[in-house]
Amino acid sequence: MKKIMRIISVSLCLMLALSVSASFTKAAASEIQTEDSVARVGDEYYDTLAEAFNAIQTEGTVELVADATMDKNIIIAAGKTVTLDLGTYTITPSESFEFGMYMLFINRGTFTIKGEGTIDSRGDNFPNYVIQNEGGQLEILSGKYIANWNAVRNISGSLKISGGEFSNVATSSNREDSAIYSSTGSVEISGNAQIHGLNTAVRAYGSTVTVSGNASLSGAFGVMLFNNPLDNTPTTRHSSLTMTGGTISATNGFALSGNNMQSALCSAEITGGTLTSIDEATGIYWPMEGALTIGGNAVVRGGTGIEAKMGTITVKDNATIIGTGAWLEDEPYGGGSQAEGSAILTSAQMYGANAGQYITSPDLTVNITGGTLTGTLGNAVTVYNTENTDAQKVNVAVTGGSLEAAEERAGVKVIMASGENQHELTQDADVNSFVTSQSNTTVTVSENAALAVVNQGGNASYYRNINDALKANTGDVESIVNIYVLGNSEVDSEALENENVVLTTAKGVELHITSNVEGKIVQETTNDDGSKTYVLVDASTFAAPQVTLKADATTVHVGEEITLTATATHEEKDVTYTYAWYKDGNLIAGEEKDTLKVTESGVYTVKVVAHKADGNVVLNSEEIESKGVSCTIEPHKYEGNWKYDETNHWQECKCGEKGNVAAHTYEWVVDKEATETEAGLKHEECTICGHAKAAVEIPATGTTNKPADEKPSVDTETPNTSDNSNIILWISLMLVAGGALALAFVYRSKKRYSK
Repeated sequence: MKKIMRIISVSLCLMLALSVSASFTKAAASEIQTEDSVARVGDEYYDTLAEAFNAIQTEGTVELVADATMDKNIIIAAGKTVTLDLGTYTITPSESFEFGMYMLFINRGTFTIKGEGTIDSRGDNFPNYVIQNEGGQLEILSGKYIANWNAVRNISGSLKISGGEFSNVATSSNREDSAIYSSTGSVEISGNAQIHGLNTAVRAYGSTVTVSGNASLSGAFGVMLFNNPLDNTPTTRHSSLTMTGGTISATNGFALSGNNMQSALCSAEITGGTLTSIDEATGIYWPMEGALTIGGNAVVRGGTGIEAKMGTITVKDNATIIGTGAWLEDEPYGGGSQAEGSAILTSAQMYGANAGQYITSPDLTVNITGGTLTGTLGNAVTVYNTENTDAQKVNVAVTGGSLEAAEERAGVKVIMASGENQHELTQDADVNSFVTSQSNTTVTVSENAALAVVNQGGNASYYRNINDALKANTGDVESIVNIYVLGNSEVDSEALENENVVLTTAKGVELHITSNVEGKIVQETTNDDGSKTYVLVDASTFAAPQVTLKADATTVHVGEEITLTATATHEEKDVTYTYAWYKDGNLIAGEEKDTLKVTESGVYTVKVVAHKADGNVVLNSEEIESKGVSCTIEPHKYEGNWKYDETNHWQECKCGEKGNVAAHTYEWVVDKEATETEAGLKHEECTICGHAKAAVEIPATGTTNKPADEKPSVDTETPNTSDNSNIILWISLMLVAGGALALAFVYRSKKRYSK
């Protein structure tokens, strides 16, 4: 009996516990929305977000139905899949938010947020973050997210942002303040997402960052790449940026950057989108070991477009890099960047001597194979070899791309701190290149990127055309200036302006070099490698030729030619000549013989240079210009009496050329009028030239006899309508025919209905 009573007692207790639990559950959730309801899960409404999130066991959606406050953070546990629909409402921390909790939400599962509402985590003390993604999968589709320090902290998780606005408004003491912070996780920013950081838009520590679509990232700094932990050791995890679209803009510092002591082997590949900084700051600052690739249609803009001190830099495809800062060629700042107006600045032999500055290699390698590099006020590319350390090797190769420099600036400028450099003109695979080197720095530029080099005072300046290089060929040059021409191009002037200038052309390059210095002529030397060197020597070593110019005529008609013949003579034997023809003072390209066929009116001259060879050295005399010959090509004048033949008439120019040729236009002219008894005469005569055909007879007007073979005419008169005999006959015939038809119809009808 006691055993039975115990069983009954336990059963009553269990029933009472279930009843109490049910009453509490009913109090927490209701199928009816009340004034206190803030969220809904399925058909149930909840008065707090915590209750709504707790109601989801494994998977579900929390839908806001009103503005909500939070007293403590909400954790999405591992294994849970939750969607938060903000609607148009706002989530904020309450005034009594639990002390020491830094974020409103912690995600360890799969968490998706959508809607047009706002999550604002700004509190007086706590929290400082909106969401911390701890190893979970966080996807944000839309909404607005505001924090003191980080809008989103991604810790070893997957973060995908395809829409919404993210911002932080306060600076943290540990300088991790950014709209998005990621540590050893992945971040994908796409769509129309807008990320704005008070200090930095995105800070990545051992994380992968992807930017695409129309995403917009902005802040005092754009994206910063660091290792995790913050050191350069073999075991550290490196950050990377992949950018195919969108914009990254910096309002005070760099659009993309790292740190030589904390970012070794971080990398960035940018094939689309735009990175911009202000004129006083560098667009991309790359002081660390690691690969930076700019290709596709990517655009980089800053006071200096890109400054690199270490790593591997590649510029290719249709990339655009622009330096907008004021021109400055001071030695680069050792502890930071320098906005100096170049599209690319390489600070060579600056880092690498100290421990911890790299992991595998301190070297700097730059490969420019394409793209457009523009120095708005400076050089397109500046290589500054500080020579501060021999621990670093620097190799810069410019084999393609368009180098757009400001006026009086260079496509590539190589500056050596010691003021000395070695140089070499090379040819590889039919491409001419020029190499500038000093210490451990080597710069190679091919003719595909620059056609001429000026090597002066230890510095080398590469120019995309020869004219810009020849501007250094001025009369105020005191030290030796070496000009190297790598390829053929149009030249405004090929004259050497100073005896201190030495001009060398690569093998296969053809230039017609003259002297613009009084008393000096050009000496040409063919070098062993096929290049040619031109220098100025005293004119007394080889006199100028005598030149005369004759024409076989001075005036001809259109279609005819005048032949000009230049005759050059010299007091020495075995002399050859080159000829350059000019019309109205302008060079006629391609005309280099001693004769010229003239088909246009103008004043023609010829300039002649005499050449005397002695082994591999040729003396080129002073260029002598002939007197001018005025040639007139006039049109034909077709005038005077008309001439003709049986078909056409024409007029002739005094030279005999026919013109105004046309067929005859005839009209009849009566020579003799016909009478009744006598025939007349007439002929056809051209109305223009008077050419006449033979006369023909006009019959006499009184002739009535017809020829014997003429047939009598057919009577075509209409019958007399008053004759009714024919009409009566036709009426009779019609009546007979009508009767016959009627009889036939009756016969058929009878036959059809007979049985």
